[in-house]
Amino acid sequence: MAFINNKKTGELMLNKIDRENFAEVYDIMENSFPKDERRSYEAQEALFEKKEYSIYGEWTGDKLLGFIAVWEYEEFIYIEHFAVDEAHRNGGRGRTMLIELLQMTGKSAVLEVEPPETEDAERRIGFYERNGFVLNDHHYVQLPLGEDREPVELKIMSYPRAIDREVFDKVKDTIYRSVFGVEE
Repeated sequence: MAFINNKKTGELMLNKIDRENFAEVYDIMENSFPKDERRSYEAQEALFEKKEYSIYGEWTGDKLLGFIAVWEYEEFIYIEHFAVDEAHRNGGRGRTMLIELLQMTGKSAVLEVEPPETEDAERRIGFYERNGFVLNDHHYVQLPLGEDREPVELKIMSYPRAIDREVFDKVKDTIYRSVFGVEE
């Protein structure tokens, strides 16, 4: 099990999650993401077979407070899903989890967000910006996450700086090949 240590208190913040705790992750995922932005339970659980894919979570006792699902590549990480249980939001937990993950990997990071067209989307983008991410203006579509899912127009945020078109294309190609199985 991988641990991320809170440097201020020494307490463990994030633990690597395995299949036996996946049901709790998926419960939070279902409550945090629309159907088109998540896979079916079976398809999401099958990702544990991919060497690049990991899920980290923060627990209190036997209660999962939040999780971060990550694809780790040589040059960057792709944060595919990140959610805190609704009962534990707005207390700084998400910020702490995100910072710990970025410190642990020591890599640049990308993630997808909805375009800033709603109050919720603007709030979410603001959260990531306060934590060092930059909203990029390149066109991006999340491909369908299953046969019964639709593609979703999203934006890419990057950490610790904006990415130019050339880097964006490399990131997108890596995600499309690895996550969505698109052949060149």
